[in-house]
Amino acid sequence: MNVQLPSISSFLRKVGWASLLTVGVWVSIPAVSIGQGLPETQSAELSQGIQTVFLSIRDRMAPSLVRLELMGGMEQIGNEQTGFRKPIRVSTGVFASEDGFLFASAAAFAHEPNAVIAVTSDGRRFPARLVSTDFRRKIALLKIDAPKNGDPIHFQVPESVPVSQMRPGQKILAFGRVLDPEMPSLSVGILSGKNRQRGMAVQTDAHVSPANYGGPMTDLDGRVLGILTPFGMGPNELVTGMELYDSGIGFAIPFEELLAYLPQMQTRREWHPAPKLGLLFGNPSPILADLKVRYIEDGSLASKAGIQVGDLMTHINGISVKRGIDFQREWIRYTEGDTVRIRFLRGEESREIEILLENLAKNDGK
Repeated sequence: MNVQLPSISSFLRKVGWASLLTVGVWVSIPAVSIGQGLPETQSAELSQGIQTVFLSIRDRMAPSLVRLELMGGMEQIGNEQTGFRKPIRVSTGVFASEDGFLFASAAAFAHEPNAVIAVTSDGRRFPARLVSTDFRRKIALLKIDAPKNGDPIHFQVPESVPVSQMRPGQKILAFGRVLDPEMPSLSVGILSGKNRQRGMAVQTDAHVSPANYGGPMTDLDGRVLGILTPFGMGPNELVTGMELYDSGIGFAIPFEELLAYLPQMQTRREWHPAPKLGLLFGNPSPILADLKVRYIEDGSLASKAGIQVGDLMTHINGISVKRGIDFQREWIRYTEGDTVRIRFLRGEESREIEILLENLAKNDGK
C-alpha cells in the first residue's frame, strides 16, 4: 500500500510561502536555513513541515527499496581475485518492475558473490540472481525469484523523473538500505549537474557512499531521478569512484533511461563499453577538438575500417557530431559487439562505413 505523500509545493502553499517556489529560492538553499529571518513560530512550523515531507518521502520510498545481502565471493588481493569470502556485504536495490526486476550498483558485485538475498521493507527475504551487468553505467539488473505457490507478488516501482524536467540546483534526497535494516537512510543535497561522465550520469553534492550505492536519488515529490553508483576520474572499472564517498561528488544514472533500457538488459548478461576506435583528433580537449583525424593507431578498428588521417567525422549512426565531446557522448551509447555507421568527409567526398565494435585485443588472444 502506498503511503500518502504531501508534496513540498502543496505544503509551502498551505503555510503561505509559495513565493519560495516562484522565485526559485527553495531549490538553491539548504533546508536548515529556509526559516532564517522568519518569526520564531513560523520558522519552527516551516522546519517541522519540511521534516514531515522528508520523512513522508522516505516512508513512501521504503517499499520500492530492497536491502541486498551478498554472501561469499572473491577477495581482491593486489591485482588478483583469490580466496573465498564468507562475510556478508550489504547494498541497496530499487524495483524496476512489479514482477521483481530491480536495479543496483554493479560495484556491489565486483567481488562476484555466490548468493544474493533481497530483503523487502516488510522483512520478507527472497533469493535474487544477477541477470545483467552494464559495465559502462555501472548498473546491475537482478531478478527476485518469488515463490510460485500462492498469489502473485506485485512489487512497488517508483515513479521516474524525465531527464528534461531535471534542474541543476533543485533539492534532492539520496536513499540507501544498508545502515539500518528496518528503515532507509537519507541524505540531502542538490542536483549539481546533468550530462556528467560523458553524458551518462547526473551529479549531486549529497553524501553518496557504499551506504546508498544502488539506492535512488529522488526529488521532493518522491520521484526518482537516478540510481546512485560510483564514478571516479580513473579507468571505468566497477569500483572506481569509491574513493570519493561522502565527498560531495556523487553520481546517479537517470532512472528514466534505465527503465527504457530494461528490456535490452533482460536479454544480455554483460554490456561492455565500446572498444576504442584508435584515432586522435587535432585538439586533446574534447570540448575544443574538431573531428578531423590527425593520427590512427596501427591495428586499430579505425585502421581496419580504412579511415585515414585527414578524414573529417560528421555522423555516427545518422547523428550529427561536430566536436570531440559530441563524438564521445554518442560513442559511449554503444557497447562491444554493436555495429555502427560512421559518415565522414574525405576531401569533398562524403563516405560512410560500417564498423563492428569488436575487442581486437581480446580476439587476438583467443
